[in-house]
Amino acid sequence: MENNIAIIRRYIAILQERKAHDPERGLKRATESVERLGMEFRMLAFRTSRLDTLYNDAKHENKAKDERVSQG
Repeated sequence: MENNIAIIRRYIAILQERKAHDPERGLKRATESVERLGMEFRMLAFRTSRLDTLYNDAKHENKAKDERVSQG
């Protein structure tokens, strides 16, 4: 999570710098950067969700194996 916050802060700094140098072009690039950042976070959310699913599946599978072993 801290890494994500660092990424956001870096993007904000870049966007502010671009806007200061060339407001019109900076705004266009800022918009593109924000869209790219949004895509990155959607992919991160997807990967996190997928990892959670895999983890939970493995946990339930291990629990089922443990129950079978304990029952004999």
